Amino acid sequence: MKKAFKILLFVLGFCVFAVAAGVLLPDPYAKAYQRNLVRQYDYYNSLEDNKMVFLGSSSLSFGLDLDEMEALSGRPCALLGNHFGYGMSFLAEMSKSNLRSGDIVVIEMVDNTIDTCGADLLLSGIGHRYEMYRFFIPETRGKIVSAYPAYLKKALLYDLDGGYEPGEGPYTINSFDERGAMIYERHECEIPTPFREDLNRNCLWIELNGTPYQTEYVDYINAYTAYCKSKGAEVYLTLPCYLRESVISPEEDIKAYEQMLETVFDAPVISKQSDYFFERDLLYDGNMHCNTEGARVRTDLIYRDLVHAGAFG
Repeated sequence: MKKAFKILLFVLGFCVFAVAAGVLLPDPYAKAYQRNLVRQYDYYNSLEDNKMVFLGSSSLSFGLDLDEMEALSGRPCALLGNHFGYGMSFLAEMSKSNLRSGDIVVIEMVDNTIDTCGADLLLSGIGHRYEMYRFFIPETRGKIVSAYPAYLKKALLYDLDGGYEPGEGPYTINSFDERGAMIYERHECEIPTPFREDLNRNCLWIELNGTPYQTEYVDYINAYTAYCKSKGAEVYLTLPCYLRESVISPEEDIKAYEQMLETVFDAPVISKQSDYFFERDLLYDGNMHCNTEGARVRTDLIYRDLVHAGAFG
């Protein structure tokens, strides 16, 4: 009993130290790419009724023109997410903070596991905005707890290591506006010719088939869809864009993939994947990252799909 009590005191003491250290230490990631998550969260919560919110990865961050979507839909629009490593569950839970009747939620289906969670990425992205910790679901909290000591160590050594080195090009907070929408102009395609994934960190061969998504992930998305409907909001599923030459699946496998999505999810899948196979002139530095013109084209496609699905009545 005495040993158990000492262990409990140690754990409580560590927790108090960790919280105090997190509050008092400097914030080394204020200008980091991932800090855009806070910008998006604040802007989303500033909007009122009749809005649209888009949840997705860097593919959507590079591929959604908020101004274009607002002009087409006549609704205020927000984006949550600019990195695959955040995990869809964190973005979906974040969206619940300001979900209202009449809202439209559009999810880009790029994730298929419930426990996707880049702990260091999210901790550095959130920084001192501790109220956002409530968006971690039980399946990801263990990763956050395990990563927290290393995150604190980085903060402690911030000055000794010469401070945070921001990314380049679109990978810095300055590449986004106050809404968290990308404003960095992207023009020339930087994807290797011929396509090779080993020469670019943002390039991957894409293989699509009818293999079912992780059951826990499907259940989570369906439960989230039911939650949105209980609030009077509608959910629609769209698909990412890919460089056409990076897709190695035959047509029958792509159709099987689309059929699988329509079968397992309760929300309507509004997009046809083959419509989102883009040529190089619409892509930037990866086979899922649009350039500025590609973002406009993709936004027009998503709006068209929403209209066909009856999203606007």
